[in-house]
Amino acid sequence: MMRFWNNRNGLWAALLAWLILGVIVIDKNVYGLNEGGARDLLYVWSVIDHVANPIILAGTPDLRTFFFIPVGLYWTGSVLAAKIFTLVIAGISIILLFQWAQRRFGHETALITSGLLLIAPLSLYEINSLGAGIYCLLCFALSTPLDQRFRKSPIAFSGYYFSQLFFVAVAVSLHPMGLAYPLALAQQWRRNPVNSSLQKQILYGVGITSLLFTGLRLGWQDLDWLSNPLVSLGYIILGPNQQGLFGASYGVWGGILLLLTALLIFFKHKTLREDLCGASLLYSCVIGLLVADTAWALMVMALMFYTGIAQLLHWHTHLKVRNFIGQRGIVLALILLLGIQFMLNAKTQYLLAQKQILTPTDQLLFALSLEVQQNQMELKLAQEQENKNPHDPQLKLHLAFLEKNTPRIASQWPARTMVACQCFVVPLPPPQDTPEKQLQILGGAITHLVFDHQAKKNQALVANIAQLSGQLETTIQGMGGVVVRVRAMAKPAS
Repeated sequence: MMRFWNNRNGLWAALLAWLILGVIVIDKNVYGLNEGGARDLLYVWSVIDHVANPIILAGTPDLRTFFFIPVGLYWTGSVLAAKIFTLVIAGISIILLFQWAQRRFGHETALITSGLLLIAPLSLYEINSLGAGIYCLLCFALSTPLDQRFRKSPIAFSGYYFSQLFFVAVAVSLHPMGLAYPLALAQQWRRNPVNSSLQKQILYGVGITSLLFTGLRLGWQDLDWLSNPLVSLGYIILGPNQQGLFGASYGVWGGILLLLTALLIFFKHKTLREDLCGASLLYSCVIGLLVADTAWALMVMALMFYTGIAQLLHWHTHLKVRNFIGQRGIVLALILLLGIQFMLNAKTQYLLAQKQILTPTDQLLFALSLEVQQNQMELKLAQEQENKNPHDPQLKLHLAFLEKNTPRIASQWPARTMVACQCFVVPLPPPQDTPEKQLQILGGAITHLVFDHQAKKNQALVANIAQLSGQLETTIQGMGGVVVRVRAMAKPAS
């Protein structure tokens, strides 16, 4: 019993130390956010503050919104509070995975793998960006304990049943790989039902919930489908690249990890499918390949670490060498190499955050935010001058000009832009058949367009804008995209 409590106390002490270090290392600015996470945060802020927000035009939010409600209630407007909350969610998820792995693979595997997940640069990246990966991981980690308690419950429609449906809805709303959870749950109940009545109840409930929230998310239109999986997997070892330049090293490491994952899935898929959490991780790695973003890479990392290290430890026990190096040498070397690499990446991310070095897209949004701030300062100054001289017609004309040209932005990343610029932002309008229609759709309501001019989906919009040089002008251009401004009306004569 004492040993049990010592282990538990040690686990909680390590988690507390990790949370403190996480708060120190976490990026304190408002940039680098996931578009979906930023949108959910804005929804919560607008509802709690009773403010009409144009973010509703950006589409249906996912159920990450419910997790942000405590943050919005007590720290409205604070992105840092949302990041710290996501850090706590990550800690809870890894504790649950530790308990699952302890039962499934043994204490040693659980301890090693959970420690590596805590310090992995990809985990820190998902926390900093409010990414969907952390919340999907929580859903998968909760799957086994919720199902076990529901099976033991004497009440058919108990809280555990509706809790499972809620987390199925959360997972499905977040990401296509969230479909792995209802798929794994349905498979478990088809193979091992408590009785036929409960089996039908679970299958119908899970099926209806999955279809409903897949439809509400409209096919996850805000995600970039068929992304390069090698780059995302390269994040596991090399961490994020702030400049957006992914060299051959990302492709090499991504290829190695993809091959290792494929081998583990091939040889261990039967073992993983026996368990609800393992099956959820397994199916998420396969389904998520359609998107192959960093949230998917986080699931791959979790599956690879838990399954791979368990297999390494198993191989070690069958070696004839009966010394420490023979029994644990490869695992020890792997821990040292990964630990050093992960800590170096964490240090790099911390230094980049301290120096406020941003990604190309965030550099674009930062430059735009400076322009917005300048306009707001000029408008405030003009209002103060007009209050002092209410009968000056020239000041009235100047104030009217500034108000007419107050930034109203249409952005490819509306939520991220709104958080960064704190002004009116709507989604980017679709490209039209002719440049004239493109200008007409702006209708004088939009002053700026922000988008990635190199993206294939925006080429029709770029072609239209190129023919409207008399009405539109490019004010900011970089690797992350462009800011196009509608030419203002002539300023009043001074």
